Amino acid sequence: MKINVKVLPLFIAFLLEVLFYSVCKNYLPAKINPIFNSALSIFIVVYAWKLWQQNDLEEASFILLSKNNLTFLKITTVVLALLVLIYFSFFFKSEPIDIKRSDIIPVIQQYYLDRLFNGEFVYTSVDRGTYQWTPNYFPMHWLPFTISNFLHFDHRLLALGALILVIIYYSFKIINKSQSIGDAFVKLILPYTIIFFMRYDNKIILGHCVETLICSYYFLFSINIFQGNTFAKSLGLSSILLSRFSIVLWTPFYIVSSFLKEKRATIVLCIYSIVFALTLFIIPFLLKDPTIVFKGFDGFTDVYLLEWKGQSWQAPGDNPYQLFNGLGFANYFYSFWPGELVNKIHAIVSVQLLANILVPVLSFLFMKRFIRNTGIERYQLLTLKICLLAFYAFIVVPYQYLFMVPLFVSVSIVSQFNLFLNCAKKRST
Repeated sequence: MKINVKVLPLFIAFLLEVLFYSVCKNYLPAKINPIFNSALSIFIVVYAWKLWQQNDLEEASFILLSKNNLTFLKITTVVLALLVLIYFSFFFKSEPIDIKRSDIIPVIQQYYLDRLFNGEFVYTSVDRGTYQWTPNYFPMHWLPFTISNFLHFDHRLLALGALILVIIYYSFKIINKSQSIGDAFVKLILPYTIIFFMRYDNKIILGHCVETLICSYYFLFSINIFQGNTFAKSLGLSSILLSRFSIVLWTPFYIVSSFLKEKRATIVLCIYSIVFALTLFIIPFLLKDPTIVFKGFDGFTDVYLLEWKGQSWQAPGDNPYQLFNGLGFANYFYSFWPGELVNKIHAIVSVQLLANILVPVLSFLFMKRFIRNTGIERYQLLTLKICLLAFYAFIVVPYQYLFMVPLFVSVSIVSQFNLFLNCAKKRST
């Protein structure tokens, strides 16, 4: 077994990406760290594409692991997942939900779950004094918590459990095609590095938020881009679109490019996705009030303004904490864009929209050129990473927990390469 030096920079870039979105995010100035993070994301995309041009890397896929090694790795996967769940079950008990630290779970409980279980319409507007607020979480952001609400266990445990299940699914896929124990073990721990560095850096991320549920959707979808199960792929894609609008503009590119390669599978995926949308959102909610999406978006500006004015515990005149935490380019617009806060917010929203239009458009334009050697699935995965970079780099309020999502897509990219090679035993052809 030896280290594959060609792919080592990719794994180092991933580790740096995790570190500078978590424990190292304040090592660089607040205006420099977003540039560094963006450069790391672009490096991962470009370097992965370059590696995929080298056909000699494909030889690693012909190495076999013994049945004993496969069994050992699968047992290790399950044990590791159980240990993580046990650790966080104690951690959640030590971190009671506090609305002063984060209102995400209390809002989900009060305005979504309680209303649903009381037979009320979830998306009824709420009078918040200075403005009308309409609940704006899409169904897959809160609907899974009906399970934990009904069974009376911690919502955070359900969110983390969903991600752990996807990690196990990912791990088994990795094990079945790994060429050495060392290579498999490194890939098994990649998702957990995100979880534990985020936990170490900021207890609120996992202690008071449910972003792990959203991460599970993106991770499930991204690991199934490569000849994955059509149902699992559609479940991941539908869950993403029914929870957050970050890849709405990228999705048409994905559907069309998939259709050009596999027409039948793409049609089946679309049918599954339409059924999910009709069942979980359109019929139970949107048909009752077609304006809920627009009302929800209208309320974002008021929420943004509260964060851009700074936290209640900050001294007057201090830079807003969430904007200057080293993540995202919102602090550039706050510092340099002319006008009132509303003008600055509208500017970054416009830039974010423009960036997310350009990514799929450019993806279409360069598709024939770049898929010649890499293949359509690889190209889709890399453009997905760029799409998320465009969305999160220009997000209006760069909460740290949000940046877990693009990190899990990085796992899907990095895990396609073998860090350790074992040339002792090859399949006969």
